[in-house]
Amino acid sequence: MLTSTSIQGREETSIVNSDSEEIPVTREESTDNPSSYCDKTLEDLASKEERPLDRTPAAVVSGDMPLLAKAKTETDEVWEFNPRTRAESRNEAWIFAKSAIKIIDVLSDASTPFYTWEITDTAGEAHPTNAGAGRVDVSGRGLLVETLDQRIMDFGNYVGNVKYVKECRSEPDLATAPDEFPFFQRIGVAGQAFHYTLNMVTVDNYEYEGRTYSIRYWHLLDQETFDLGSDAANRTAENMGGWVIRHALDNPETEDVDESIYADEVGYFLHSIPYEEDVGGWWGLMNFAADKGAKSTILSSINGLVNWAEKEPDQS
Repeated sequence: MLTSTSIQGREETSIVNSDSEEIPVTREESTDNPSSYCDKTLEDLASKEERPLDRTPAAVVSGDMPLLAKAKTETDEVWEFNPRTRAESRNEAWIFAKSAIKIIDVLSDASTPFYTWEITDTAGEAHPTNAGAGRVDVSGRGLLVETLDQRIMDFGNYVGNVKYVKECRSEPDLATAPDEFPFFQRIGVAGQAFHYTLNMVTVDNYEYEGRTYSIRYWHLLDQETFDLGSDAANRTAENMGGWVIRHALDNPETEDVDESIYADEVGYFLHSIPYEEDVGGWWGLMNFAADKGAKSTILSSINGLVNWAEKEPDQS
């Protein structure tokens, strides 16, 4: 259970555990988007001595879900489509990515593979599905950051190498900036098919807590996804996530640094919500199933990427 009080511009939250002992956790307001954070802590890691609680990451909150807004008419309840701008969607995904990196960092220190947390919208309402993040230690496996990155960006070869993906292709004509790589994807999971158009954004050499990361995160292209229709597959109302490659500390010193950076950890994070109008009465059950299967989905995705990166180029 969480309790919270405001103290001079800060919010101090306490976790009340099963022994009725309060564990204080202080969170400063975010400079990125103060209204976009909620008071959620890594309760299962709270007792770990490796990480002080004041570095426990707050869970990032997505903005309003564009495909879920409803409006009343005199005769019936109808669906409205309120797409975000690309900048709004991208900004929300970047805030989410930075929060996920903090969580993956905590998981790494605690040697824990996975964590899931609740996300709420700007009105304080909980999203119907949770966010999840996981990590796999790849130290000693001789994997180059460059090789992993090439696999992540190789959309045309996702089928057969990345679990659940049934169709994937690059959509370069949709790019509006040099660091954007739009792509279409159709997946099959739990007997259901989903398709959407996403925009992959690349961030190189991101520094956090003395470590360097390569980040590849995506956000939903709302209008393009809506325009896909629902004849071939269901759409998603929200889909943001990404890959995190942590650079190893003991890279060899060579003249060609770009080709000698090894990875020691690969992380993956995801938050997705199906479009209720497409799935109808299955919506609640599908959200429940998605949360239950999140750990398997995220860790199998990471292992799939790692295994793909370990193959010889002609085996991809």
